[in-house]
Amino acid sequence: MQQKSASSLGDGFSFLTSRKVLWLLLLIAAIAIIAITVFITPKMLAAYYFNRGNTYLDQGQNTKAISDYTKAIQLDSQNELVYYSRGIAYDQLKKHAQALADFNSAIKLNPSYAKAYDNRGYVYFEQSENLQALADYTRAIELDPKDAQAYINRGWIYYEQSQHEQALNDYNTAIDLNPYNPRAYDDRGKIYRQLGQYAQATADFGKAIQLNPRFAVAFNDRGNVYLDQSEYELALADYNEAIQLNPQESLAYNNLGVVYSRQGQYDLAIAYITKAIQLNPQDAIAYNNRGFAYYEQSKFIQAIVDYTEAIQLYPQYALAYNNRGKAYQALGQQTQANADFQKYKELSGTP
Repeated sequence: MQQKSASSLGDGFSFLTSRKVLWLLLLIAAIAIIAITVFITPKMLAAYYFNRGNTYLDQGQNTKAISDYTKAIQLDSQNELVYYSRGIAYDQLKKHAQALADFNSAIKLNPSYAKAYDNRGYVYFEQSENLQALADYTRAIELDPKDAQAYINRGWIYYEQSQHEQALNDYNTAIDLNPYNPRAYDDRGKIYRQLGQYAQATADFGKAIQLNPRFAVAFNDRGNVYLDQSEYELALADYNEAIQLNPQESLAYNNLGVVYSRQGQYDLAIAYITKAIQLNPQDAIAYNNRGFAYYEQSKFIQAIVDYTEAIQLYPQYALAYNNRGKAYQALGQQTQANADFQKYKELSGTP
């Protein structure tokens, strides 16, 4: 009986000790939670979400990035970098209104934030608001005269406005600041081509290709220079290379069609231009070019359908009116032809 009693006392001690250990562990856990609550501030948590958002942005996971940036802003609304980054994510999703709002917030918090002006300018450019874009690019350059990308962006606006001297100045500066950006050479080559300075254009497109041998657009652009000079074999080689590098390069398919049209191979021309239209149904030039191939085959009704589509996509397309007028004339529909010829004169300024 004595032994049994002793054994019973031992069991009770073990049970009590286990409970004390459990309570001690719980106390330590509670203290740890309190410590975490005390020492992890909202700004620290905001920084965590911001950094994770940057990782998602780098991976192209824009929706997840936006979610994390939003959480960061809720915790710390005074960090312009978060608004700027979320603006980039919104822009990549083509949510222009949200992107503009975020870049505006970044600029309000930091009026000297050059990159925010540059990226806001790009959103304006995407919406064809070129005057606002030009103003933002210029402000970005004033704040950071060594930002090569801002010169490239502003140069493109000047190019679209046919202000070739200003555009060339900007691209020259961009290349001086960063001689390893293939896009700068490609864009400058486009200006030289438009000015008819084919040797300079070819050199710039060649430099772009040297810097990035997989730059499909540069092959297409160099092909255009060869096409301008009726060097058809060289043009075909470059257009085909562009398509090899990027099978979705609709411009290259269209341009192949133009080469084959000039060589009188209209079936081939129609096949390639049709592919271009499938890839980009909004390409008014492609419809006009296919219409021309149909016209040369005396398929005037098909030509009129394509010219009409080109005009609907781009109502200021003077050449398409002139071409449709010729097709109507070939069908003996002189009233419609005269109306189109008149519209062509109005749009082109032809007497």
